[in-house]
Amino acid sequence: MNITGNLVNAYYICEIKKSSIGTKAAIMQVSFYLKKLKEKGISARGEILIPKEKKKISVELTKDLEAELDRGISDMKAIIAGDSPPKAIKNNFCKNCAFYELCFA
Repeated sequence: MNITGNLVNAYYICEIKKSSIGTKAAIMQVSFYLKKLKEKGISARGEILIPKEKKKISVELTKDLEAELDRGISDMKAIIAGDSPPKAIKNNFCKNCAFYELCFA
């Protein structure tokens, strides 16, 4: 708050997760939202909340994080433009993934 009591830059994007598994992906997801808001001229901060573990992870859109997002978006566009998707690689996370059938059906 500023001295007059008005809220300044008080926008928060919060992502609630069941566990800290996949924290990097959650950080990238929140960062993507922050980047989109920044492109619209809205300054915001992010937080990842993990209630069961009583954790709160602050996310700030840094230049490094924004560059990593840009690389990821570029990689996704290259996959979309390709003739066929890359071969699916099964890992431990796959068995609980909501998209399992899309990769291995």
